[in-house]
Amino acid sequence: MALASNLFTVLIVLPVLYLVEPLWRFRIGFFHAERLGHLSGDPLLYLVRRDTAGMPPRTTHILFSEAPCNRQLFEMWQRRLPIRYSRTAARLFHYNKNIFPKTRFFLKTAQTSNDHDWFAGTEPRLTFTEAEHERGRALLADMGIGPDDWYACVHVRDPAYSQRRLGAQYPGAEADGHRVRNGNILDYLPAVERICDRGGFVLRTGEVVDRQLPDSRHPKIIDYASNFRSDFGDIYLAAHARFYLGGPSGLAQTHMLFRSPVALASMVPLTPHAVGPDSLYIPVLLRDARSGGPRTYREAFELGAFAYKDGEMVTDAADFARLGLTVEQSSPDDIVDLCQAMLDQMDGISPTAEAARLQDHYRRAFTNPASSYPHAPSIGPRFALKYSHLIDV
Repeated sequence: MALASNLFTVLIVLPVLYLVEPLWRFRIGFFHAERLGHLSGDPLLYLVRRDTAGMPPRTTHILFSEAPCNRQLFEMWQRRLPIRYSRTAARLFHYNKNIFPKTRFFLKTAQTSNDHDWFAGTEPRLTFTEAEHERGRALLADMGIGPDDWYACVHVRDPAYSQRRLGAQYPGAEADGHRVRNGNILDYLPAVERICDRGGFVLRTGEVVDRQLPDSRHPKIIDYASNFRSDFGDIYLAAHARFYLGGPSGLAQTHMLFRSPVALASMVPLTPHAVGPDSLYIPVLLRDARSGGPRTYREAFELGAFAYKDGEMVTDAADFARLGLTVEQSSPDDIVDLCQAMLDQMDGISPTAEAARLQDHYRRAFTNPASSYPHAPSIGPRFALKYSHLIDV
């Protein structure tokens, strides 16, 4: 099948495209829609770039996607872009991924961690219909959240996500190459109780989770993922949340779509996602694989842990192990500090001068200088002060 597809592309598709090129240019883009982060950020990047540069003359963009992970978000994108789901196109793209992307006809749509400038200051490009707003208000009311209440969303990626995606091929959490991105929702409960103490509700979100929240939790903490979850709810709740708190997950970029800032704990890769300059994050702590002693971020940088190029970024346990490093996820205390920093930001409380200096130092020293790093999110100010000995060296 792959060989036949390659021959079809090389002998028929490409010659036809080259033949009509002098008269009309066709550019074909393919969206990886199987994960929420890609389905959120990739079409946004395409749309912002298209609106900024304008459509070139005598050019048509043909946009395809694979089966979308969230029907609600995909339908909202279809209101703005002529994206079509095509199983045939998805197979052709897969079989020809080493051929077609090297041609002039390929329209690059995938975002990278260096696209901070494109997302900075971007107003929401997606809107809900009045019927969808009515449905969203009804969902909030079902969860006990009134029109004058506010809420934040919390999400932690856990092994159940990989089990759902990989099925029988998935032998357990320790075999997951991206297990460093998994976390324990219970580590976040002390932080979300801070939100409840400030009068907000907290919605535990996620497509699939491996445990329900304990019944003894604060009454304003709602286990939406276990009891109310839907494709529609995932998008509507992200769009109207005060902010997001959680680990590195595609849901963070869904919040970014609607200018809902995010607070990311246990950030991997060490290069931050493009989630907007109003967002905060705290990277994982690093230790020497042999001695167990702490490693500074400068040492990690020199080892290559901050690689910026696609395909070379350090994203999983094996990558860190090759550099002689192990990963330590954010502690409950550090997550509380991150959450408090976001609450302070919501109240207009600025970091101290020393915290701001450390935030700027980290951004300048370790964010890709080739990107528009001033638009990148900042590390948490309390984290910066607590771990200044790992940052300011």
